[in-house]
Amino acid sequence: MCLCSKQGSDVLIAIFAICAMSFVPASFVVFLVYERSIKAKHLQIVSGLNRVIYWLANYIWDMVRSSIVVVVVVVIVVVVVVAVAVAIVVAVAARFINSSKYWYKRHTRMHRVVKVTYHNIK
Repeated sequence: MCLCSKQGSDVLIAIFAICAMSFVPASFVVFLVYERSIKAKHLQIVSGLNRVIYWLANYIWDMVRSSIVVVVVVVIVVVVVVAVAVAIVVAVAARFINSSKYWYKRHTRMHRVVKVTYHNIK
């Protein structure tokens, strides 16, 4: 595999990840726009809700929603990293096993040749 194609696929993956993650803040804005269109904040302030409580509740709700997204993204990244690590270990192990088989075959052939020639000399 060419190095340039690997870099190209990495850039493509990064672009797709950025596009996918741009929907996360957009989901928060939709709620704010809807709340402003129905004047929910105004209704709650007129009803006697303290502004600090209102903004604190909004902050906590936004943190809960964003933490769910962050946990999902972290789990996906960990799964991908573990999969890549396992693939690397398997590739290295396969290469080691193949090279040791080759070494064993080569050296056992040499010993057979030596044994055969030794017995032929007797």
